[in-house]
Amino acid sequence: MIPVIPGPRQTKRVPAYNLGVNILRIAVIGDTECRVGAWTDAAAIAIECAAQASVHVGLRSVAIDQQTASHLRSALASAGVTPWISVRDSARDEESRQLLADVRMGDPLQIPDLFDHDVIVLACRDARLRRFLADLPVHTRPDVRIIACLDLDHGPVAGERQEDLLRFDTLIGSESTFGALDVLFLEASPSHPLASIQRRMHGSNLRAAVAWSDAGAFSVVERDGAVLSLPPQAPASPPHCVHSGPAVPARWPAFVGATAIGIAGREPWVETGRRATEAWSRPSYT
Repeated sequence: MIPVIPGPRQTKRVPAYNLGVNILRIAVIGDTECRVGAWTDAAAIAIECAAQASVHVGLRSVAIDQQTASHLRSALASAGVTPWISVRDSARDEESRQLLADVRMGDPLQIPDLFDHDVIVLACRDARLRRFLADLPVHTRPDVRIIACLDLDHGPVAGERQEDLLRFDTLIGSESTFGALDVLFLEASPSHPLASIQRRMHGSNLRAAVAWSDAGAFSVVERDGAVLSLPPQAPASPPHCVHSGPAVPARWPAFVGATAIGIAGREPWVETGRRATEAWSRPSYT
């Protein structure tokens, strides 16, 4: 079991419907580090979400020390993101010490607060935690959508089984990572990287899979129907791939943030795709 700790102190939230305003609420759970002055992965997604639309965004992560926690809280608060940042008692292993903040199975989480959101974005590498969180909406709020990132800045998330991937509401990742799932599914390469995952959606919890190309194109597939693809809005210069190098913040967090906003607002996929390709085409907010 994951222990539960109280969430950050804040005034009682007035439900948006009482104000006549639909305030979308997005929670990001995951790992992050600061490279060349820019936050990566989960923090980058949260910051991009807050910059793109009038939404309530919070980030849950566990920092390796108090100084890191202070810097991360400050960066998030300045960007309009609610920081749910605690401090790890001690680094668990070499992997933990290489990250400024991460979330792992056994870390304290405030489950009711996290699931009081329209969308939860999982941007962590711990497969056990991802598996645990994938099943929680059934027991908390069935209308919550969980988006699982297949890619982070240091490469694809490893250690997930085929059945793990089918537990989430939406998968999002690069075309190359979706293409690599053919090996996991023991299939020949299909005509589109999303084709293999689509064939396994029927009878599972998975509703959709979203992919980005190296140039920022948007593709999505649901259980039925053809792949919907939108071209990039503008050529990326220099190329902003998922692993874009230390000098250029990756554009995929903006793409994920835009997709999360679209899913939270239950937008048609065409609108969400336009939002995501536009986010990829502009400079980073991180």
